[in-house]
Amino acid sequence: MAADRPYQTINPFLQTPGWTRALKTADLTVWLAEGVPLPFQEIPAGEFWMGSRGYASDEEPRHLVRITRPFYLSSFPVTQHQWRAVAARFEDEGLEAKPSHFAGELHPVEQVSWNDATQWCRVLQTSDLLANLRDRRGNPVANPQVGLPNEAQWEYACRAGTEVFDKIVKLALCAGLLTLHIVVTAISPKRPRKSGTTR
Repeated sequence: MAADRPYQTINPFLQTPGWTRALKTADLTVWLAEGVPLPFQEIPAGEFWMGSRGYASDEEPRHLVRITRPFYLSSFPVTQHQWRAVAARFEDEGLEAKPSHFAGELHPVEQVSWNDATQWCRVLQTSDLLANLRDRRGNPVANPQVGLPNEAQWEYACRAGTEVFDKIVKLALCAGLLTLHIVVTAISPKRPRKSGTTR
């Protein structure tokens, strides 16, 4: 199983303790190339009050949002190394392999548009890299869908179960606008619903 690969073969991801820990605790890991992991954390389904009550007028009014399915959110912003692994392998897709101004293997990829980011996700989605994908427990991830997190997913993950909307949450929300995070959602085959139930 890919998640059991020895961590000492990963380079440059072992250069920081944060990456080492993320790889060991990832709920899902997609291997973009030999030695190039993309770790994810599972975000459980739930509900939260989205927006602010008196703190940020542009985030009002507060409203209840339900996240109906768990999803996987990339542990870190996509790095330049990860971006290049996909762009180089599928170079006929027209993705620039080195778009970033501030070069560094583990630096977040930047200088990419929303169109570039969604194309990168589409390339990953249609590649063989997601074949036989399994979570940390060894369970298959059925029909994985790759994309950018929507506003509700991002705020839900940033809040981490809290009800506060303060400077730290606002900073995390803004960081999501500046960095590329990836979401993987498992789509289960549709089952007949019992009368009177909702999904």
